[in-house]
Amino acid sequence: MTEHQADPQRRTPSRSAAATEEMTRSLHRSSASFELAFAPVIMALLGLWLDRTFGTLPVFTVGLAVLGTIGAGLSVYYSYGHAMARIERGTTGGRRPRRVAGDAGGAES
Repeated sequence: MTEHQADPQRRTPSRSAAATEEMTRSLHRSSASFELAFAPVIMALLGLWLDRTFGTLPVFTVGLAVLGTIGAGLSVYYSYGHAMARIERGTTGGRRPRRVAGDAGGAES
């Protein structure tokens, strides 16, 4: 009995690599939502701690929450712009471009 016969759930290296690559792409695409949600919250919590430390409630809380929101928004805006410019140039940063079924390039294998 070979190793592949012993474990039918085991994937071949090429499928595993493709699955890992797709998971990485999915996580990268969803990172902006986490950044937009958590940056203001973390900054507000830091501001709350500073306000309680210095007795200036809610100056730092509001200020840092706004700063976190602006910073996260700018980060997403510029990363999106960078990604679109890279696509327009026809480069993918060392990755292969994905083909979608129905493309002129042929069907995905």
